[in-house]
Amino acid sequence: MPRLERLAAYLSTHVCKARIGFICGKYEADFWYYELLEMTRKTGLMAVTSFLQTGSYTQLLAKLFISCFFFGVLFRCSPFNSPRLDLLVTTSQFCTLATLFFALMTKIGFFVEEDVSVSNLASVLVLIMLFPLFVAFAIIGSAIYEGVDCSRCCDRPRSGFMRAWAKLRGMTRPASPVRALSKDLTATRELGEAAWSPSQTGPAAPDAAPRMIAASPVTRL
Repeated sequence: MPRLERLAAYLSTHVCKARIGFICGKYEADFWYYELLEMTRKTGLMAVTSFLQTGSYTQLLAKLFISCFFFGVLFRCSPFNSPRLDLLVTTSQFCTLATLFFALMTKIGFFVEEDVSVSNLASVLVLIMLFPLFVAFAIIGSAIYEGVDCSRCCDRPRSGFMRAWAKLRGMTRPASPVRALSKDLTATRELGEAAWSPSQTGPAAPDAAPRMIAASPVTRL
């Protein structure tokens, strides 16, 4: 356990994110290994499709078992660092599971016995397949709206689309270094002006503010 904790702490550092962030950067630090589970799920589905008879009960049941197992793991862990991405991936895998269940019901002749219309079946199947796309559009629209709405409240206008992209990635936009330096210079100048007042007399009083600004570590950058 201590080794796993140290590994999780290392994976949350900036050095590790720069090296292997393209693999596990979208997951939380505690679920850095989830990409291996995702590759296992895809490999299992491809192996079942390739080595088992197409359209057989064995193939359908095997796909249902694999999809159901990994859907339960995904729903239990929620490994992504963005709740929106968790929602999108969960919806996608649920629709995959629903499609396989729909194919199994068609295989055993359930809809024929219940005298269900073929057009209704086709409409339901198309709706299941397009539902993740609707969820993706809703998430993108919500992120764009929040980004534009947040840009109105900021003290400095920013691009709403850039903030929306940051929200979709589950990150916040870092503060600008130029803007931070400007704030430090302003604070230092105000401090120097407050240190010198017109009531002070003597030749050293007018030079108090310039000396404080020159002595500031910010102005020496």
